[in-house]
Amino acid sequence: MKKIIYVLLFALCLSCEKECDSNDNSLNNSGNNLPPQNCGTVTMDVNYLTSESFNSNQYEVTCAAGINKSNGTISSVAIGFEFNCNTVIPGAVNTPILAPIRRIIFDYYPEVPGGFLDYDAMYCEFAGMPYFSVNYNTGIGDSIVFNLTNLDEVNFLISGDFSVIDVTGNTPNIDVVFSDVPLIINTK
Repeated sequence: MKKIIYVLLFALCLSCEKECDSNDNSLNNSGNNLPPQNCGTVTMDVNYLTSESFNSNQYEVTCAAGINKSNGTISSVAIGFEFNCNTVIPGAVNTPILAPIRRIIFDYYPEVPGGFLDYDAMYCEFAGMPYFSVNYNTGIGDSIVFNLTNLDEVNFLISGDFSVIDVTGNTPNIDVVFSDVPLIINTK
């Protein structure tokens, strides 16, 4: 259920990058003037059975990022990336579509500190159907580290990195570095 909510939120945020316009000062949307593929620079390294690297120079990346602030303090950060390929769905019109081959969604709570991370690996030719999924949670012993290196509240951009390390060796170790990713800021 949580993944479905994230996917819907992810799609909503991407559609808002083109269509939403808010005059409400409590919600700032940086995506109004940005094309949906403008996700800054993103690199993701996945080490498990093999080592894989994905970056925004190789793949078209779609993204969604947002922070919640309460009384000037960040209470949560949510960020998600999809590394996409072009594919044609069998039996459909011969028009290529973007389909994710890797998806990572991360929720971080600075006060805890800790968070949740979902990672999915998919085949391009099956239009984003996952063949491998894993969830990480600092509450059950997973090691997740988040570093916020820049929060540009004027241009609504976020930069930083996060890593997840599975001390048991049963799931991938993942490192993500991102810069100048469009951001939605919600203040209360």
